[in-house]
Amino acid sequence: MMSLRRWLTSKYDWTGLSSLLYRSFPATIAALILVLAGTLFFACSRDFNLEEMLHYGHRFEIIAISTVFLVIFVPQPAAYVVLHYCKTKSKNTSETVLFNIR
Repeated sequence: MMSLRRWLTSKYDWTGLSSLLYRSFPATIAALILVLAGTLFFACSRDFNLEEMLHYGHRFEIIAISTVFLVIFVPQPAAYVVLHYCKTKSKNTSETVLFNIR
């Protein structure tokens, strides 16, 4: 199962971060320390007020999910429609067929 996960990660990782974290133990430790430092810095700046920290955590989660949706999922259908539009353009006439349903 882990080998399948690593293969899929290597195939679909467009940032290169996952492969770096898989291959380099010092990079993994550095990333963990960086996340810990950022979390502690944020908690100290909010005086460890749990309610306020949770509010910002939920806001961060909404922004992260929306960004992934906009960056990854929205261009796919748009690209499909544009490519399909270009492929089905009629060569004999000036008429353009958007969807060729058979």
